[in-house]
Amino acid sequence: MQYVVHNILFKFAVDFTGLYHGDHPAAKVAALELKGSIAYFNALTEEQRKKVRIPMLVLVDYLGYRLIAESFLPIDRSTIIYGTEDAGWTIHAKDSEFNRYAFGDAVVIVIVLVAGVLC
Repeated sequence: MQYVVHNILFKFAVDFTGLYHGDHPAAKVAALELKGSIAYFNALTEEQRKKVRIPMLVLVDYLGYRLIAESFLPIDRSTIIYGTEDAGWTIHAKDSEFNRYAFGDAVVIVIVLVAGVLC
């Protein structure tokens, strides 16, 4: 369940599709999303932080529910250098300098598509 208000994406960390086998694991995944953003930011040098934009993200726990609030970044197909803007149908890794920031000198992206399921 997602809502957009004033360019902020609000997502409830609940398991609507059964992917996580319950709401508790879905809430843990939300926490890992925040931890991953923090770890990635901390791994960048000061110079790299001037070039790379990471959205602000906050977790709100209230009455047993977890909500993720994430800011939108001003990106489109012309500005995105890594990631996806269409739920994984197109994956961008355009900038070799950024790829070295993110992955070191050896960049290997492996996507396995089996029977229509992204693994």
